[in-house]
Amino acid sequence: MKLTSWTLSILLLAASVALAQQVQTSKSTLTLPALGEAPTENSLRQAKAIVEIALGELGADVAALQQEEATLSKEAAAYEETKRAEQAAFDQIKKKYDTRLAAYEAVVAPLSAEIAAFNARPPEQRDAATHAQLASRLAAANKERASLEVEKAAGDKSKAEGEARLVQIYTPLQAKISQLSAKLGLAYRQLKLCANYATKINALLLTRFNKTEVHSRVLNGAMEQLKALGARGFDTP
Repeated sequence: MKLTSWTLSILLLAASVALAQQVQTSKSTLTLPALGEAPTENSLRQAKAIVEIALGELGADVAALQQEEATLSKEAAAYEETKRAEQAAFDQIKKKYDTRLAAYEAVVAPLSAEIAAFNARPPEQRDAATHAQLASRLAAANKERASLEVEKAAGDKSKAEGEARLVQIYTPLQAKISQLSAKLGLAYRQLKLCANYATKINALLLTRFNKTEVHSRVLNGAMEQLKALGARGFDTP
């Protein structure tokens, strides 16, 4: 027999309530009774009372987790601002260094050419005055190069320290975000289980006892939370 996706979803829903299931909230551990093949109206209403407690507690848990998420979002935004500030500071250091380096290279390139040309002359054509002038300019260039090396080392150190500060912020922040995502994912799955369970009870009350049930406030709230979390990908296996 070929099963349509709709038929399969009904069978999966039925299977999900065939056995007793536990739901863990921040306040309690609740057992959702197995509905069985032919439950009584009273047993269904007792099960409905239990699942509505679970839905209420899980709904509060999800709301609390979302509040925690809002706080973490602010921390993440602060981290990004710190990261931008660190990058801006390093960019300023690098810009200053690059400007000095360009000026140094603009001096040393022609100086090297002049020294090479002077050394290529016969000894008798190398006058002392030119030699002294070239030596003085070379000494100044070497001093600037040494200063640039010190500046670069300081810049590299500053960048490394900034990156270390960012890691100190990012690592625990990322851990908290991952933990929160896992908690939200678990809360979503439990909330979905309870919503399906409550919906199944309403369907059984209608089909077996002709009792039309209106969705309770907590079930309606759970449906809204499930919709919002599902849109964010929490329903992805």
